Amino acid sequence: MLLWRVADIFLFTLHLSVVLINMFGMFFRRTRKIQIATVCLTMLNWFGLGYYYGFGYCILTDLEWQVKAKYIEGFQPPGSWVKYYLDLLFNRNFSDTAVEILCYAVLGVILLGMAISYLPELLKRKLVSGRGAQVNLDLGQAPFNKNQC
Repeated sequence: MLLWRVADIFLFTLHLSVVLINMFGMFFRRTRKIQIATVCLTMLNWFGLGYYYGFGYCILTDLEWQVKAKYIEGFQPPGSWVKYYLDLLFNRNFSDTAVEILCYAVLGVILLGMAISYLPELLKRKLVSGRGAQVNLDLGQAPFNKNQC
C-alpha cells in the first residue's frame, strides 16, 4: 500500500514537472532544450499515441491511473489528468469538453510562445553563422558575382 502511494506521488510530481516545464521552460535559457523535448514528447503522446488510444492520450496519466487503482478501492479514472486535479483543487466538477479545450488552447499558447522566444535566437544564429540566404539589396548590381559561376 505504501509503495503504491509513493509511486503515485512520484508520478504526480513527474507529471506536474513536465506540465510546468512545458508551460514556463521557454522563459529561462537553461530550460529551453528540456522544454523543447518535453513539448515534443507531449505532442507525440497526444497525437502519436493518441491516434491509437484516443487523442490527448498521455502515458504518464495512464500509469498514474493504474497506480491509483492499486491502492484506492473503486477508483474510476476520469478522462483527463488536468480535469482530475482541477476538480480536486477547486472542489468542482468541470466539464470534460471545457478542460480539453483549455488544454489544447494552452498547448497553442505554448507553441506560439516558443516561436516568439526561439525565433529571434535562431535567426541571429543563422545570420551570424553566414548560413542564411544572402540577399543583394543594391538594385544597381547584378544579383551574383562573376566569380561564383
